Amino acid sequence: MFKTKVFIKRFLIIAILLNLPPVITPIFINIGLEPIVLLVALGLWANVPLFAGLDGLFGNSNIVYGEFGMMDAPAIVMLSIVIFWIICAAFIARVSVAFSDRTNSV
Repeated sequence: MFKTKVFIKRFLIIAILLNLPPVITPIFINIGLEPIVLLVALGLWANVPLFAGLDGLFGNSNIVYGEFGMMDAPAIVMLSIVIFWIICAAFIARVSVAFSDRTNSV
């Protein structure tokens, strides 16, 4: 049986965690901290969806690539990256609820 409250709770937690790097990295940089790990996480956050096939939707004319991956992109590309991670969070939450239901029933 699919538990909606458990799914929504897990989905929100996972979605926030997956979309945290672009929010927290500029804050750390403005404070003056060296967020090396966060910069790597931000690079992965932006480039994994593009390497997974999202790049084909926009083409190379909208996205500027640098030495370490995507350097500049319009807002629609960033929105599609956020939606990609939200879909990943929904999938992870759904699988998590399904496996927790299966282990609870045994």
